[in-house]
Amino acid sequence: AMNPQITKLYASGERQAMLSLVFRGSRFSFYLLLMVVIPVLLNTSYILKLWLTVVPENTDMFLRLVLIMSLIHSMAGSLVTAIQATGRIKKFQICIALVMLMDIPLSYCLLKFGYASYSVMYIAIFTTIIGLFVRLWILKQSLSISLTAYMKQVVLKNLLIFILSFFIPFYCCSDATNFGELVLYTLGLLIYVASIIFFTGLQKNERKFLSERILKHIYPMKYGK
Repeated sequence: AMNPQITKLYASGERQAMLSLVFRGSRFSFYLLLMVVIPVLLNTSYILKLWLTVVPENTDMFLRLVLIMSLIHSMAGSLVTAIQATGRIKKFQICIALVMLMDIPLSYCLLKFGYASYSVMYIAIFTTIIGLFVRLWILKQSLSISLTAYMKQVVLKNLLIFILSFFIPFYCCSDATNFGELVLYTLGLLIYVASIIFFTGLQKNERKFLSERILKHIYPMKYGK
């Protein structure tokens, strides 16, 4: 939903508002995906057994690493939209293609030296992180985006949210052992992660806006105007 607005703001010359929306898009995309990822990360073994019955070796590690890579990549969506809005995509496409192609030789080297099959996902995570910073570097050249501000407002904040959302439940709860536990754990984790995001991840004006939207749906007669 933010992508058309990013393009519109760039076209109208409102660069600061556009960059603010880019930052917000990177955070919100991460938060939305995090609410799906955390229950799966914390119940990987049972979910795979429920889904596959016979789980191939290292499947749990592959799944966890893919989810972590997806979380990192989710921050790049609004950056890509901003780059495309400028129309300067030649350098972007070449640089990202080169970074992504690093996966093949680096993964080959790890497997050649006898590392586990899931080690290729560490390379994928590494190239995804590099790709994120390449996008930021291109945006800095095109729109003078502040790398320091992005690190503080997006990357470090998202990292804090992930740590709070994952490690506390990880040490307090064990993997689900039956479907009933999975449902209860998932509902509890969704409420917990949503609370962490609301009180720690959102800015004051964002919390106010979201609260008003929720109240309008719960009490349409009272807050509908």
